[in-house]
Amino acid sequence: MIIFRLALQSLRNRALTAFLTVLAIAFSVMLVLGVERVRTGARQSFADTISGTDLIVGARSGIRQERYVVARDAKALTDLLKEHNPNGEFDIHGVDFKKYDVVGYFAGSKSTGGYSVELIGVDRQKDNATVKIRLL
Repeated sequence: MIIFRLALQSLRNRALTAFLTVLAIAFSVMLVLGVERVRTGARQSFADTISGTDLIVGARSGIRQERYVVARDAKALTDLLKEHNPNGEFDIHGVDFKKYDVVGYFAGSKSTGGYSVELIGVDRQKDNATVKIRLL
């Protein structure tokens, strides 16, 4: 019981410091929760933008020049995949070309490594779509 009284008296003597500590912790928690909420909202917004979109990213390709490609049928996609990876096996039976197009971007050969492509979003209108990418 004496220890509790001593601790309480110590807290009273340091009331301003204790109050500022509790206030700093409260602000820190609010900041962390706010950042998490913004991050989650941004992620959900991006997911809503590209819903119905599959993204495949590869490090190497047989396509050496920078190129944008839209494949609207199985033959076009098969030809593209053979050019991309001549020795590879691929199955395109899961693509419903009545509902979807396949969009490809190839960054081409670079003199050094470390490049990547970022899909920023897909802007869909009635009869067309704009795919936004960034080369990093």
